[in-house]
Amino acid sequence: MTPTSTTARLPAAETARAGRILIVDDRPEKLLALEAALAILGREMVKATSGREALRCLLQHDFAVVVLDIQMPLMDGFETARLIRQRRRNADTPIIFITSYGEEMHALHEYPLGPVDFMLAPLIPEVLCSKVGVFLELYERTAEVREQARRLLLRTQQLQGLARASLKIHAAQSIDDTLRFAAEAARSVLGSRCGAAAVMPSPNGLRQVQFVVSPSQAGAPAAQGSLKTSLPALVAGLSKPARFALADQESLSLSALFPATLLATTGLIAPLVGRDGNNMGLLVAAGKRDGEFSDDEESLLVQLAQMTATAVENTLFAEARESNRIKDEFLATLSHELRTPLSSILGWAQLLRTQMLDAEETAEALDIIERNAEIQCNLIEELLDVSRIVTGKIQLHMQSVVLDGVIRAAVDVMRPAAQAKQVAVDLALSASGARIQGDADRLQQIFWNLLSNAVKFTPPGGHVRATLEAEGEKALVIVEDDGEGIALEFLPYVFDRFRQADSSTSRRHGGLGIGLAVVRHLVELHGGAVRAESEGRGRGTKIIVTLPLAQPPHEASPDQTPPDGSAGLVRELQNRSADGHAGAGSVPKNVVCGV
Repeated sequence: MTPTSTTARLPAAETARAGRILIVDDRPEKLLALEAALAILGREMVKATSGREALRCLLQHDFAVVVLDIQMPLMDGFETARLIRQRRRNADTPIIFITSYGEEMHALHEYPLGPVDFMLAPLIPEVLCSKVGVFLELYERTAEVREQARRLLLRTQQLQGLARASLKIHAAQSIDDTLRFAAEAARSVLGSRCGAAAVMPSPNGLRQVQFVVSPSQAGAPAAQGSLKTSLPALVAGLSKPARFALADQESLSLSALFPATLLATTGLIAPLVGRDGNNMGLLVAAGKRDGEFSDDEESLLVQLAQMTATAVENTLFAEARESNRIKDEFLATLSHELRTPLSSILGWAQLLRTQMLDAEETAEALDIIERNAEIQCNLIEELLDVSRIVTGKIQLHMQSVVLDGVIRAAVDVMRPAAQAKQVAVDLALSASGARIQGDADRLQQIFWNLLSNAVKFTPPGGHVRATLEAEGEKALVIVEDDGEGIALEFLPYVFDRFRQADSSTSRRHGGLGIGLAVVRHLVELHGGAVRAESEGRGRGTKIIVTLPLAQPPHEASPDQTPPDGSAGLVRELQNRSADGHAGAGSVPKNVVCGV
């Protein structure tokens, strides 16, 4: 026979921790009598007609008390109780024995059965309810204490997680890292399946929407694009933390960031409030693993959002201060770089005014003045290029360009300067004939600048190599040297504007620190990418430029003349070189030299 149960109606909060009663008797009429007597207690009762059924019930549920008849066939109450006690989970479950024979109670002394009580039949309902009620109250109070202890432990773990997250968030070096740590904390601390953090553009530094979803694979690109559009409206309408259903139409943009399996769950959202009191972003936790988000967890998310907002603002302020410092250093460098050729021009001009120089000395003075004037023109051209980049006014005249022709021209023009410094320059074009859509002058500017830097930072006796390779639908141009290398801590900033590893006016190498920034921008305008690699100081540098191919290349021939009139380009560049030294009259128009 299958055990049966009845449940009394209790308030939901009480039902969650209310204890069950297990009634065991082999006679149905006694089960009904016991059930009727205990109904006043308002608890769920499970009925079993044998010891085996009772044991099966105990495997399925926990019980506050077991009311057990002693006289049963096959397995009596004592044997049933002994088997119940063998299970660790039920070692302390109270048992009330029901018997019609008082002498049977003497047998209890022979069984180590733990907490037990007994009653003689016929039963007095009030006494039975009183005894069972005591065990129910003890069970329910114990369950309540355990639940409070569980909640206290969970709260402690959440506060510890919040403290660890705070350390990570405030130690983050970038906005992306700050948002990533915040999203991970929203997921782990609050016990949710996904977390997300986003900030809007701000007037004090942030220029575009930035957001992070944790785990990272949760957010789809299409959803991310949608969020970039809808984020300002979402943030503007968020005045306080709120719960929302992911499937609601109002939260469509946010719900698209999370896996479809979470659409049936709820989310918790809090605004990132800046020091000025305005919302600057949001923090979301979605898909609670256990139950619903509590008020305490909402408070935790608000604290986490406040930490995140403070860290984001601190990062923006730090970046602004660093930017101002770099600009101040740049102005000092610029004044030094402009003053050096200007001093030479003024000095020789004053000597010419004295008319004390002979013809040969006069010609030399004019050469020096012209050379230094060209250096100043190149410096000014660098500044103009930066201005065009900042204002978005650089224009490209796109056409089909044979890439190896431009590279050969740049290498041939740089070779005299390299020879004067005793630096060997090699050229390896395995992807000869590779064509790209680009601006020939700007491409020339890119490679000239890279080769110029390689020669400048390579000591006498060093080596520079320019390589052109094809990789699928992309062309790889690699300029590498065995010169001074780049410090590992400076490597991430090598393409930033105004950044120089040595920004002092007493440094050994000139330049404004904007050449590689211009290179990166021009490469990106051509649909490509550029990166720098170096193992550190004194270990050389490798610059890799990736550009999209317009047509497949063919294998190079050792004696092959560069196609598309590249030989004419070489001659034109060589004719512009007065003395073979980069930065001293040999730099083509629009070419940035030096970093």
